[in-house]
Amino acid sequence: MEKLEHPLWIVQLVNALLGPLVHRVGEALGYHFTGHEVIPPYMVMVLLIVVFVTALCLFMRARLSVEDPGKLQVLIEDGVRAVMGLLDEWIGPKGHQFLPLIATLGLFILLSNYMGLIPGLMSPTSSISVHLHAAVDHLPSGCGCRRPPRGRTRA
Repeated sequence: MEKLEHPLWIVQLVNALLGPLVHRVGEALGYHFTGHEVIPPYMVMVLLIVVFVTALCLFMRARLSVEDPGKLQVLIEDGVRAVMGLLDEWIGPKGHQFLPLIATLGLFILLSNYMGLIPGLMSPTSSISVHLHAAVDHLPSGCGCRRPPRGRTRA
């Protein structure tokens, strides 16, 4: 049977550059790889999103200004205010504590889905592993939003 999916060039490049290192470290830790791709395509796409968001944050950090905010800073501040307003409306006055969790997951899902529209890339959210990791990673911690035990307050 013929292959229904074509190999992504960026996945092949990342596996050529980082694959041997990941393979050696994984073998040393007792993990045995099967197949020719050590780093799966969805992990490469997640890495691209992390690099993009990091570059955007570094770019924004250099241009933040209280006196003369730029257009991108105003856009991001309005987005944060909109999400805070939704959290106040849906959750109540304690909704602000969920802002980091909701905004991070929302931005990741948005960028992941938009990435699937770019030719030569794929959406990392097309893999169930990404959804499972998001659920397992964020559900227990609640982004540090757990209530303290009775009689104790947060520092």
